[in-house]
Order: sequence, then C-alpha cells, then structure tokens
Amino acid sequence: MGLADVRLPRWEDIHRVLTVDENLQSVSPEQAAELVESGDFVLIDVRPQADYDKAHPAGAVNVPLFQRVNFRKPSFAGYLRAAALMANGVTPVEQNPDFVAQLAGAGPRVILACEAGGVLDPSSSFPFGKESRSLKAAFKAIRGGVVEEVLHLQGGVYGWFKADLPFVGPSTVSPTGNHIDHANIWAFTAR
Repeated sequence: MGLADVRLPRWEDIHRVLTVDENLQSVSPEQAAELVESGDFVLIDVRPQADYDKAHPAGAVNVPLFQRVNFRKPSFAGYLRAAALMANGVTPVEQNPDFVAQLAGAGPRVILACEAGGVLDPSSSFPFGKESRSLKAAFKAIRGGVVEEVLHLQGGVYGWFKADLPFVGPSTVSPTGNHIDHANIWAFTAR
C-alpha cells in the first residue's frame, strides 16, 4: 500500500518529520518566483481544483491534496460526515488518493503552496506551528519519495498575490482564520 492510500498522521507527528527529520525549508514568494523562473522548480498549488480554477499563481500546476467527496464511493460514515459538513456550509472533501502519483509527474524539485501557507515555527498560540494543506502535502511528497527536493511557499497563494507576482484570475476567498496573521482581513481583487 502506497503512502497515498494512508491517512495523514497527527499534525504534531507531521511537524516533527518536517522540522527535525527533514528540515523543510520555506521560501518567500519572491524567492519562489525566481526558482520557478529559472526552471529549477515547479510551483505546485495543492488547493482543490475549483479554487485553482478561480485564481492561482501564474505558471502553477494544480495537484490537489484534497478533492470533493465522491458520493458514489463513501461509506455510511462518509455520508454522515459529508451531510454534517454540508449542513454547516462546508464543502466535504477527502484526501486525493492519487496525490503522490500525480506529484511524481510534476517534476523532481517542487515548491508547494496552499491558500495561506501555514508555518513550521512554533508560537505561543501554535506550539507546533500552524498546519496547512501545503505542509501536509510536503510530508506526503517527502515520505512518498517521488521528488528530489521539496520547498514550502511562505504565505501560500495569498503571499504570492500580496507580493504582486504574476497571478491568473480574481478571487474572493479569504484566509481569515487560516492565516497566521488573523488580523489581516483581505480578499483577492481582479488585476
């Protein structure tokens, strides 16, 4: 059974692997843009396909870590979970079982980005950093062994946008509550 078929461990365990075992490096949006422009790295947007289709960093490739729940396959418990999420206005998602395989085709050196990026550095509010889809994706990429080098985009897609780097499409998605800077209420606007 490949890693893509295994549930992600607890965040604390992911954090330990990324910081202690692997020393995952985060790069600024400007650094990421230079690495992508040089052809040395591919920028991977791990957000769901629908979010990527609305707006994304120019040149980014979409390999979603999570996908909408396939209602043709879930178990009874899956239906209950999905119904509870939908009742609260949340789109039900599940891990993309093909994430590692899809990532393998992207290139040997990748920079992973999600909406707000998360952080590995601990703080008083987040003793194990702030988890994110891109950091979970980094764990799967490293443990899956399908890429040679993995970097993490600080600030995620929002950081890229905020740095005024090339961007495709407008967005009204807000990372409030997801971004380490919770006071920063924002929305992408069309350029």
